[in-house]
Amino acid sequence: MQSRLTVAVLVVFALLNLRLCDAVTFVVEPHKEDCLYDKVAADTTIRGSFQVVYGGFLDIDIKITGEDGEVYYSAEREQEGKFNFKTSKTGLYRFCFSNQMSTLTPKTISFQLDVGASGRALAKQDQLTPLEARMNQLLSYIADVTHTMQYMRVREKAHAATADSTNQRVLWWSFIEMIVLVLMCCWQIYSIRMFFEVKYSV
Repeated sequence: MQSRLTVAVLVVFALLNLRLCDAVTFVVEPHKEDCLYDKVAADTTIRGSFQVVYGGFLDIDIKITGEDGEVYYSAEREQEGKFNFKTSKTGLYRFCFSNQMSTLTPKTISFQLDVGASGRALAKQDQLTPLEARMNQLLSYIADVTHTMQYMRVREKAHAATADSTNQRVLWWSFIEMIVLVLMCCWQIYSIRMFFEVKYSV
């Protein structure tokens, strides 16, 4: 009975964990740095992903540091990326996105953070039955699949925005080409008429 209850709790936790991986979208203004904070216990797995959805060359600087200033992840001028690390100390962790390189263009960032279950584990591994240990492993797999699905959804949004932008540029370019062709036709007609009028007068 107790084993079934533990399995039920693990399943409920898995369903709740699906809601802990939602992506957050925000805008980083030019010459600015925006940071997100989360207090995490020691020996906890933190994983996440980020992607520049819109703005400029679709690049951003990111740095993840602990409360003591230790750098866990750092990247410059990246369009997208993933990170996965285990915390060494309990404290406030900073996830900073810098748009210092941009002079005019704000960047729209989609950021997903998943704080692992180890910091809030229900039981130690050696205290679990084989079935409970297997369920615990399945929880990890579910979290991985959810994280990948969210990451692919963000990539899909970014690619859709790029496609829309390209379609708009093609539309404007076609419109400009049409105007140029009409102007050239008018100029050719005017030139031919002037040629015959001058020749007729002679």
